[in-house]
Order: sequence, then C-alpha cells, then structure tokens
Amino acid sequence: MATCTFGGKHATQITCLCIVLCTAVRHRRSTCVARTGISRGVLVSHEEYNEGYKKRHKARSSYVDIMEMISTRKLYNNPFTISIEGNIGSGKTTFLNHFQNFNATILQEPVDLWRNVAGVNLLDLFYKDPVNYAFLFQSYVHLTRLQLHTMSIPSPYKVMERSIFSAKCFLENMKRTHMIKDVETIVLEKWYDWCLENTKIRSDLIIYLRTTPEIVFQRMQARARKEEDSVPLEYLKQIHEIHEDWLYRQTLFSLPAPVMIIDGDKSLEEMVPQFEKCKDRILNGQTDGTNRIIIDTKV
Repeated sequence: MATCTFGGKHATQITCLCIVLCTAVRHRRSTCVARTGISRGVLVSHEEYNEGYKKRHKARSSYVDIMEMISTRKLYNNPFTISIEGNIGSGKTTFLNHFQNFNATILQEPVDLWRNVAGVNLLDLFYKDPVNYAFLFQSYVHLTRLQLHTMSIPSPYKVMERSIFSAKCFLENMKRTHMIKDVETIVLEKWYDWCLENTKIRSDLIIYLRTTPEIVFQRMQARARKEEDSVPLEYLKQIHEIHEDWLYRQTLFSLPAPVMIIDGDKSLEEMVPQFEKCKDRILNGQTDGTNRIIIDTKV
C-alpha cells in the first residue's frame, strides 16, 4: 500500500495534487517532503508501458505548439511552477498527463531540440560518446531548460518535466564518473550559478518520482528510444543515487522548493486510488512549528 508523507513520514500519490497545490501555495517557503516507500516487487509490463508511452507522446504538445498557443492568449510571466523530477524512465511524462484537465501549461523535456541541433542528434552523440560530447550536450541542456523556465505561458500554472535544478544532478554524475574535465565542470557550474543569480527562475513544488533502477531500466528498454540503446543499468543506478542524495536524503544540493516524494515504481492504476484516499487528509494538513507540513496519512 502506498503511503503519503510530508516532512519525513510516508506518503501517497496523484489526483489530489490539485489540492496539494493549494497547500503548497500557502507554504511556498516551507520545507515539505512527502515520502513513499519503494515497492521493490512491482515490475511493469513492457507492452503496457511502451503502448502508454507512444500514446502520451502523440497527445502532448511540443515546444512549437506551446509557442503557437501563447501568441494568441494572455500571458503569465510568473506562474506557479511545479517540476517533475526522477530517473530516466521513472514515469514523468505519464504523470504530466494528469495535469491536462488542470489550468496548467505542461512543458515536456525538449528532447526534440536535443535530437536536432542544426541536423545533428546531440542526444545520440552524448550517449554513444560521452567523453567527447558530455560538455557540449550539458551546455545545450542548460540553455534549453533556461528557455522553458523563463518562458511566459498562457496559464497561471507551469508543470515541467525536470528543471534547471535537476541539470545539476547530471553534472554531478559527470563529475563523479570523470566523464568531463575539471575545467569543463567549472565552466558548467559557473554557467549554472549565473542562471540562478541573474534570471527569474521560479520553483514552487518539486515532485520526485522515486523508482528503483531495475524497473526504469525495463521501462527504458520497452519504450525503445534509439538513443538509449547504449545506456547501461549502471548509469541508471548512478543517476538514482544522485537523485536520492538530492531529494530523498537531502544532503547534496539545497532545495529550491518543497518536495513531494512518490512511489514511481507503481503503475498509474495503483497510484490514482491512493491519491483519492489521501485527498481528505491533505486538506487537513497541519504544520508542526518547524516550517514543515505534516500530513497524517495512515490508511
């Protein structure tokens, strides 16, 4: 059974998120963490995941679609911003789809831009030859994420697949594995710091889809992106540990916003009912005097 906790207890999942938004707005400056244990025994069907992935990508708006939309509507320059964080294959795109009926602009990772930089597939080059292309790829990732963060949108809520903050997780892994040179690390860190200091990057809520590397490896193989053919399980384990240090243990980087941690190993069908059970308890959340939101989520 999934459970839902803020501030270190155990937590649950999805449809009640609109209500969480109301709570998060009131406690933007709080340190709030909703946690769920990882279900180690849950293995998704390759066919189920792959079919769902294709449907999601067919239905979701691209960067170009968003740009066409904002040209004809009222724009919000400082919207309430949620980022969905997690490992490769953790279900971020699936999760994003549940904001479609909410008054939100959904921004997927700009993968299409990474696949076509003046006709060059930079994502593919990075995975196949990271030593030579990691610095170049990460530089472009920083730029494209910054563009999404600073984009005016036609709704008061912005929901992003990852953020400029998570870009630092991948940079951290490049440092740990000596994928890039020390001087390249310094340049990327200075670029990252400059972005935070000189641009208006808003972050109001982080949702961490916490998964096990073995399960996301299965999902990655099922969706069969050609660029990911060469990605080993060991790489997913490295990215997992960095996300754990950042968002679960909270020992790596400072947190720009409250964090909700969700068991991303579960299927969508399992997550939705647990959110429904959690809904009323979130409405009755109380603070404990330490700038945390405490939710009693025993079910």
